[in-house]
Amino acid sequence: MWSKRSTPRVLGVLLLLAAMAVSPAALAQEGGILISQANYGSDSRGCDPTAAVAQSCAGRTSCSVAASNALCGDPDPGVVKKLKVVFRCGRRSSDRIVEALEHAAPLQIACTTLNIQAVAYGDRGAFCDATSPVSSQCNREESCGVAVNNSLCGDPLPNAVKVAHITFKCNNQQRFLTAQEHTSASLSCR
Repeated sequence: MWSKRSTPRVLGVLLLLAAMAVSPAALAQEGGILISQANYGSDSRGCDPTAAVAQSCAGRTSCSVAASNALCGDPDPGVVKKLKVVFRCGRRSSDRIVEALEHAAPLQIACTTLNIQAVAYGDRGAFCDATSPVSSQCNREESCGVAVNNSLCGDPLPNAVKVAHITFKCNNQQRFLTAQEHTSASLSCR
């Protein structure tokens, strides 16, 4: 994971985070990758590189980690080891598990997350902008349910059924969704 050349960069990031009093867990709470657990070793011996992996990946939408003794030492000399990482994509997703053998290609950890572009709520030319509340609820999540009702941004057209026109991206792929008032709009990058 860390080579002699990358050590100064990693230390610089750690110092910057320490100076800002920001932990990897706090970054992950904003969305993106959240590392739950990591283990490096063989079937009989292992070590816990969770903090190192979290430092590399927290809050990002993708990262790569080499399965090597640089993570936490050599827990079982002479034996090929495996890196196993349990992570989530955003605050509300379920656990995922990825694994890589020592000396293999780096372990790729990736989340495809929502990025809300625009939300117009209304009908017949009377719309309000609901981008901000939907963005706050859904950005950097893997999936999200949005209640389509007047609480989004008010009632732009009283006594009429309205719709929400939602434009969002999943890793730069633009998508569109329309949902009628009093329903739930299910946005997903899965």
